[in-house]
Amino acid sequence: MPGINPDSNSGELLRRKAVTPEMIIQLNGMTETVPDGLTISGLIEWAKEGDPDLMVEKNRQYIYPAEYDTCLVNENDIIEFINPNLGG
Repeated sequence: MPGINPDSNSGELLRRKAVTPEMIIQLNGMTETVPDGLTISGLIEWAKEGDPDLMVEKNRQYIYPAEYDTCLVNENDIIEFINPNLGG
């Protein structure tokens, strides 16, 4: 068919987007597109953040580690990961 590239991945991208809804957040001052429905724990895993002493702030509120598994990340949230062991 004219105008259709059979080698294009656009169909796959459309299917993947339909299966995995996404949302936009601010993470450490950067706009990020992340999977919808993440908790803070899920976001830490998604970001590959491995610091065991990591602290998290969501919309200028400190989130206690005991809440990481239940605290949902929402569209347009502002999340800051704070690594206290970086020194300086």
